[in-house]
Amino acid sequence: MTPATAASFGPVNTKQVATRALRFASLDQALAEAQGLAAADAQGRVRCLGNWSLGQALGHLAWWINAGFDGGYPPPAWIIRVLGRLMKNAVLNKPPAKGMRIPGVAGGTYGTDALSTSEGLAQFRAAIARLKAAPPEKPNPVFGAMTHEEWTKLHLRHAEGHLGFFEVTEG
Repeated sequence: MTPATAASFGPVNTKQVATRALRFASLDQALAEAQGLAAADAQGRVRCLGNWSLGQALGHLAWWINAGFDGGYPPPAWIIRVLGRLMKNAVLNKPPAKGMRIPGVAGGTYGTDALSTSEGLAQFRAAIARLKAAPPEKPNPVFGAMTHEEWTKLHLRHAEGHLGFFEVTEG
């Protein structure tokens, strides 16, 4: 795999990268995609189209799933909460936007620790199992109260966006 060139959003403008279009109908599909990428990565057959390693992307996805249960981020500005509630259905049902950043957060997001692919996959697998078992009890800080199905859709769209930045190469 092409190594990540920065701990966060680096020199690749991720808004302009042509990524793979993924659409997951279930958490099992997202996990299967991650496992397939990890297996190919172990063979040196994964190409990174963005700035993060596969392990870092998987760890980031796991961090956000777990944050729904555990917290870990400051509440967003009131305007983000208002807009988020208005845009919830669009966010849950449309392909994810690329290159999004959280204003005022160093590096633009949370959960971007450098991890090996196996570490990231283990964290993602555990977070997926946690989300499959039950939804977070706390409201989402941006979208408000959400059903289990809505929490699942949110994380499926998030996974589609990040895993689309990795492609398996031949030989």
